[in-house]
Amino acid sequence: MEIRNNIRGFMIKNVKLKRKMAILLLLLFTVSNVVVQGAGAVKAEESSRDAIVRIAKEEIGNQEYEKDGIENWNKYSTDLGVDGNGYAWCAIFVYWVFKQAGLKQSVYKNVSNWMSVYYTYNETNGEKHVRGDGYYPVPGDLVVFDWKNGGNQFDHIGIVINYDGSTMTYIDGNSESSNGTVAEHTYSVNEETIYGYICPDYEDSEAVLIKYEELKVDGAVFPEGNLEEGKPFSISGVVQSPSALTKVSVNIYNEAGEWMTGAESEAGGYSFDIHRLDNAISFGKLSAGNYRFVVYAENKGGDKKTLTDKNFSIGNIEGGAQQKKADIKEKIRENAIKLKLYGKKLEKIYTKNPVLIRCFFNEVLENPGFVRVCK
Repeated sequence: MEIRNNIRGFMIKNVKLKRKMAILLLLLFTVSNVVVQGAGAVKAEESSRDAIVRIAKEEIGNQEYEKDGIENWNKYSTDLGVDGNGYAWCAIFVYWVFKQAGLKQSVYKNVSNWMSVYYTYNETNGEKHVRGDGYYPVPGDLVVFDWKNGGNQFDHIGIVINYDGSTMTYIDGNSESSNGTVAEHTYSVNEETIYGYICPDYEDSEAVLIKYEELKVDGAVFPEGNLEEGKPFSISGVVQSPSALTKVSVNIYNEAGEWMTGAESEAGGYSFDIHRLDNAISFGKLSAGNYRFVVYAENKGGDKKTLTDKNFSIGNIEGGAQQKKADIKEKIRENAIKLKLYGKKLEKIYTKNPVLIRCFFNEVLENPGFVRVCK
């Protein structure tokens, strides 16, 4: 009996040690293609990303429990028939949500042995991004954490449910800060413990993809009113489309219609956060003046549409106009001196007749580039 108790005590301590070290090992399991029906089942006309977010939200508050002296028991390992209770389960929560959403095996691989967040990061089909590479998350992405910041470790994983231009909100299983529950958290996208993001290659059917009724931009944050000269401005907003986007562009034009700055993306999804283009647009380098902010998009369905066309200004416009007039006057004075060399008539106009000089000045100031004969 004493030997048995010692062995049991050793096993419990060993399990707790594994949790503290955040090994995050989970039993790999074989995933079927059948949609799991129930509370989390995919709803008609719902995209995979939206299904992932909705199902994750429905699980908030579910907590792990202790059984037979072993911690980390949870419904997700049990539901999947995984003999992985007693271990950190953040990754298995993600896989459970994926299965509830009925994702195809091509999104996440069949498995037959122990897994970790490292496995999830490398084996989930889709784009991989590291923090600071210019990518900004969208709902349905996975966020991966490295608690040591620079240790190149995959310590934790969650599901992104929102991004507002500066902060990212995600839901995770086995949340340490919430005593091993499914919980919601909000972090700055510049948080150093964020390693990066996984953009799963969701393979929705056309019936599911036709979610948005029209090509539009929702929740747009664009420049309006008067902005301070030399100061940056951050844009955001989600372009939504009934078919896959092929192009999204953001452009700034001056009041003469000349292109000043902008950026473009081939997009590729059914929604696109224009904040992804933010770093390529330098509002702080625009001089004082009036401008137009234009968001344009195209999709595979043949739609081509200007979604946003707004006017805004930068700096002291009146001051800028006065400076422009002063520059014109100076140019006229310089030209008048040069014109003296070409004929006495012009010399007389500029030096002997103040009425003609005023007429000339006023006409140029009102219509730069155009001069009429003053009588």
